[in-house]
Amino acid sequence: MTTTRLVTNEVKKMIGLVGEPYTWPEPLDRSAIRRFVQATYEQKPQYADPSYAADSAGLCAPPAYVIRPPFGFWDKGMLGEAAIPEVHIPGTTRTVNGGNECEWFRPVREGDTITQQARIADIYERIGRGGPFAAIIAETVFTNQRGELVAVSRQTTIRLT
Repeated sequence: MTTTRLVTNEVKKMIGLVGEPYTWPEPLDRSAIRRFVQATYEQKPQYADPSYAADSAGLCAPPAYVIRPPFGFWDKGMLGEAAIPEVHIPGTTRTVNGGNECEWFRPVREGDTITQQARIADIYERIGRGGPFAAIIAETVFTNQRGELVAVSRQTTIRLT
């Protein structure tokens, strides 16, 4: 069942809103990859073994690194979420993460510099066990320094009354 109590025409106008592009402050380096690999217990040699990387196209970061880099915060808050344009939905008082999904298109390698840009892909309203809520779907596109598509992340943010 849907309703239009929270998601007004004014709120719907925010669909398509694009945030500022953000380029990570440093190129990906071996130390950052090593720390992420250790923290996630990654075992694959393309992520963890510099000698393997020397014989291939180079050391690369595990895919999840793109959506959760270790430096994590910038002047506007946490990377990923902070790049999403702000959406105000009158009548909501609480916000929770409704889930994430990602697609990866190419590896991120040592020396790459990533730029991300988010847009509001959809906003809709539903009735849950606790009453009406609004869901905001934001899509963040990640590209490397050559403009190649690296990943697309879709995050659902739930606004509760």
